[in-house]
Amino acid sequence: MNEKLKRALISYGVSFVIGFLFVIVVLWLRDFSFNLELSRRYLILADAFTIPGVAIFGIGCLVLISYSGVFDGIAYALSHTVKMLIPGAERTDRTFYDYKTRMADKRKERSKFLFLPVVGLFFLAVAVVFTILFLNIE
Repeated sequence: MNEKLKRALISYGVSFVIGFLFVIVVLWLRDFSFNLELSRRYLILADAFTIPGVAIFGIGCLVLISYSGVFDGIAYALSHTVKMLIPGAERTDRTFYDYKTRMADKRKERSKFLFLPVVGLFFLAVAVVFTILFLNIE
């Protein structure tokens, strides 16, 4: 197995494990048991899969947005301000353009963090299934 595929499988696996740990915690906090009526079980399961789904999807989208360089201006301003306030601190980038080109060289592979929104969407899809089941109980 090549190194890239192995790294991707580990990333997806760790994300799924963390998501399922969230599901277990929510089920435990909501006192889930098979003795509950069916509609209540579907409701708790929908909630349990929605919380990690929204959290992982949201974090993944924020990481992808950040990785695309949207927050480079804020990062440059903060680092430039800190380096101006600390005596003897060396400025690596004189202009924002220098900073942007240096950061663009660092981020060559854009799909590195795509696993987070994908895993989040999986949990949200499971939550939608349980929500539909909950709404269709007569």
